[in-house]
Amino acid sequence: NGFLVSAGATSWGLRLTAIGRGNDLAAAGAATLHAAGNRVEVRRNALTEWYVNGPLGLEHGFTLAMPPTSVATGEPVVLALRQQGAPSASVTDGGRSLRIAPAGGSVLHYAGLVAYDARGVELPASMSVDAAGTVRIEVDDGGAHYPLTIDPLIQHTKLTAPSPVADDFMGSAVDMSDDTVVVGVPGYNNATGAVFVFTRTVGSWQVATTPAAILT
Repeated sequence: NGFLVSAGATSWGLRLTAIGRGNDLAAAGAATLHAAGNRVEVRRNALTEWYVNGPLGLEHGFTLAMPPTSVATGEPVVLALRQQGAPSASVTDGGRSLRIAPAGGSVLHYAGLVAYDARGVELPASMSVDAAGTVRIEVDDGGAHYPLTIDPLIQHTKLTAPSPVADDFMGSAVDMSDDTVVVGVPGYNNATGAVFVFTRTVGSWQVATTPAAILT
């Protein structure tokens, strides 16, 4: 039945309904559920939908073992997902992200869409929302080697430096351990670079007002 996440008064989610190419889509079909640690897999023949719960959000992705059967040869691979919960998402970041911002509620982001093949080659991918509110993830698999991985993140927490500036490239390097996140910001302090340490207490992320280290 897909997923539903909550942040404050906002609840939003997606449920996979169909897969195919272009407008030639077939129902997603029956699935089996498999769970291990913080990872849950929903397996449907050649398609595995998976969820990984991490400190910054829920990573939701798909692994497609082989090309979908379709008469729409040459059209992009399409995953159709029905929205659940909050009002319809809006497309941002050139089709790589969705923004969910109900009036008076918390903002959620379904963001950072990336798709790549078995060789690690990144594939053109985008998201759109049609008139009925269906989210379409499209991937151009021309020349790709299967399996494909399609991988966005549902972000309910955004970590920023205390004094962010344009082009600081925060997040170029990130390491996580339980309730601690270490983030590299190479453009901080006139591009000398810095490292910030974020800690989570009772569900809220905090950062020191000064960086843990400034590179010289």
